[in-house]
Amino acid sequence: GIITTARFVLYHPFAHCKTICLEFFGNNLINASKAIVDIMNTFEKDAVVFLTALEHFDEKYVLAINYRNKSKRTSIPKAVLLVDIESNNEELLLGACERVIDMVGPYNTEGIIASDGKERELFWADRKNLGAIARHTNAFKLNEDVVIPLEKLPLFADFIEKLNLQKELENDIRIIDDVERFLCDAKSAQGADFSAARIDSFIDGLRKVRALYRAYVENFDRPAGPELGGGKGETVFKLIQDGTITIQFEDDVITHFAITFHGYGELLDRFSAVVQNERKRKIIIATHMHAGDGNVHVNIPVHSNDYMMMREADETAGVIMQETVRLGGVISGEHGIGLTKLRFIDNEVLEEYRKYKLENDSDDLFNPGKLSADFPQSSIYTPSFNLLELEAFILEATDLESLSTSIAQCVRCGKCKSVCNTHYPCGTMFYNPRNKILGVGLIMEAVLYDAQTSTSLSFRNFEKLREISDHCTMCHRCQVPCPVNIDFGNITLDVRKLMVQRKKSQFKAATQFTIFFLRRRGYYVNKLLRVLVFRLGYGAQRLGYYLNRPVSKITRELLPRINGYLAGRFPRTGQKSLRERLRLKGGNCFYSFENPDLPVRKSVVYFPGCGSERMFPEISIAVIALLYNAGVRVVIPPEFICCGYPMLANGMTGQADMRSYENRVLFHRIAGTTGYMDIEHIIVSCGTCFEMLEKYEIENIFNGASIMDINEFIAREEVYGKAAAPRHPVLYHEPCHTPLRHLGYEKTFEKLFGISPVNIPNCCGEGGTLALSTPEISNTLRERKKLNLLGVTRRSKLSVLTTCPSCVQGLCKINGELSVIGRSLAVYAAERFLGHDWEKKFIQTVKKKGIERILF
Repeated sequence: GIITTARFVLYHPFAHCKTICLEFFGNNLINASKAIVDIMNTFEKDAVVFLTALEHFDEKYVLAINYRNKSKRTSIPKAVLLVDIESNNEELLLGACERVIDMVGPYNTEGIIASDGKERELFWADRKNLGAIARHTNAFKLNEDVVIPLEKLPLFADFIEKLNLQKELENDIRIIDDVERFLCDAKSAQGADFSAARIDSFIDGLRKVRALYRAYVENFDRPAGPELGGGKGETVFKLIQDGTITIQFEDDVITHFAITFHGYGELLDRFSAVVQNERKRKIIIATHMHAGDGNVHVNIPVHSNDYMMMREADETAGVIMQETVRLGGVISGEHGIGLTKLRFIDNEVLEEYRKYKLENDSDDLFNPGKLSADFPQSSIYTPSFNLLELEAFILEATDLESLSTSIAQCVRCGKCKSVCNTHYPCGTMFYNPRNKILGVGLIMEAVLYDAQTSTSLSFRNFEKLREISDHCTMCHRCQVPCPVNIDFGNITLDVRKLMVQRKKSQFKAATQFTIFFLRRRGYYVNKLLRVLVFRLGYGAQRLGYYLNRPVSKITRELLPRINGYLAGRFPRTGQKSLRERLRLKGGNCFYSFENPDLPVRKSVVYFPGCGSERMFPEISIAVIALLYNAGVRVVIPPEFICCGYPMLANGMTGQADMRSYENRVLFHRIAGTTGYMDIEHIIVSCGTCFEMLEKYEIENIFNGASIMDINEFIAREEVYGKAAAPRHPVLYHEPCHTPLRHLGYEKTFEKLFGISPVNIPNCCGEGGTLALSTPEISNTLRERKKLNLLGVTRRSKLSVLTTCPSCVQGLCKINGELSVIGRSLAVYAAERFLGHDWEKKFIQTVKKKGIERILF
């Protein structure tokens, strides 16, 4: 139908809410269904305490999502039920929770009441990950829903369990058939080999197991005779369900084969391949339900390129529909009728619908041709990533094989959208990982099509990957809510690497010059580039910003790229680095800062990185000053060195690997020279440096040392105690690549200043070289950041703290009606603990004492 009018009813939320997690154990699903009926009946007439959510998922989902038991039991739950109960009367609410737990006790159930909001979120997080059921079929599944009368739920649960058992036994029988054929072929190929008798003996055993399994399937609903372990009138299914009959396929076939043919490596490998090939075709019926109204979702994961499996799944869905109708239920639920259910609709109903359509939609504009008894279902086509397996040689030749594997498990659930920086609908930006994975899949299909319809491999479609990879800040946050643990940040790195290798990446002069700058290590060349880039270059940009403001609407149309670079004002920077101020130069030595007036508390190596030493040198000076004045001995590397992440992020993997290799060699030399210092930590002041240094295996270079951000270090070591709380609320920006990996920003601020900062969400838009490479993306993200800031304060001038040098610059570019000053948390900490003139005092002190020049 067509919705022409709608009325939305808003209810006041209840004052109190409790979540109960019920875990059902045992051999069947009936108990969970009985509990659902009991719980519904309990709250049906309660006018004070209300049942607001009742969600169920079975053992198949428990296994698929790697469910972690909330109770103390170690066995896997047969089903899980999540219950939300709400009321304005807290005392009655707590009493109702206890009644629920007491009520389900006889059903072999454990009940756990969430103690607070965080635990409630933890309970419900499992429900959000149910999409993982289709992980092994690359997100393809038959997803149908039906509505079962509540009192019939136990019967339906029993039916689904029996159907699953039947499908498992049928799959076991097919495996036995395949193994028998494989062994007969192996015997023929080996001739009179001494293993022939061993093969004959094993095949005889296989035939006995197959005969037994067939007897089970054929007699599921019949009383089991003595030969099947019965004798009291129970059906075979009930005997299997209660454990009287046990199916031991792993012992009877898999383990037995491994023992029988121990030492026959080739046979074992081929056997494993045969078993795996058939095992992945097993039909699994998983159910979860909105249990309050009996709406059951039936999911059957299936490989869309496997015709026989598709047909069996379709037939299985049909059996479930028939049973639904038999139990007095309906096959039309939340999902409507669609195509799979069409054949189960009475012709009378379809005829009535046809007449309705003819009268109200004579041109058949809405859902054309659907819900018609003669709809050609053979015309349906759904692409699947699994189809790519048939063209594996093309994928390998085009370097797409690993990329296709990394995205194949995506179940298209969309849980990544809420955390993705480049999913911003208000800015017409919909580049969340789910959509990007779908885009990558379509591009792969285009590459495969080109390869199969032309005489040579074409790489023209690779260019379309550029837009997808550009819209990613590689923050890795999408992996947290993903039910199958896909990290699109790593996929983006792979895509950019592929683009560079295939020479399909776009040349961007500003980005290339930045990489050139970061690769320079020498004292004098960095001194020259500091003046050229940060003094003259940034000054020219600021001038261009002011000149462009009155005509920005014109330049946006005529010169969009130039206008993008001039949309935000660059900060004033370019001060002399610590190396220039103290004339620390030369590549054959490194330097140690040690306060002679204090005992050495600890020894650390500080890796300044590019942003903290070249772009904003006050950050690296603040880090060393904080450590020096706390009695911590600080070792810094010789010259200006880059961690290699900017090269890696731009797909220049070769350059990144070389930079990483050179730095690790340098670290090994420092470690060999400073063995007497007992280095415990590598201190950083940048999140991407943290991420890159993790790849260096620092703990193996400096024995057992760990990487840690400067702010977390002084907070955990409590070298300064707590500073006086500031008078105004402190605004904080969490970088995409946060270096606060041990304590997190909340605990760090609490330990340092005794406060909890106001975290302003989302990306600042700088993203390392993102602002240089794609200013149009950067400016859109920065505009959202500005809106977020306007939502928490009315002040026109703000100071926002952060732990990333690149974000300091990104925040400073927020200008106009709101002017923001981005500040490093390390610099802020130096001011709070060492005084406002900390930098001047520190430079004067270390010029006189405290610097040691150490030769390699």
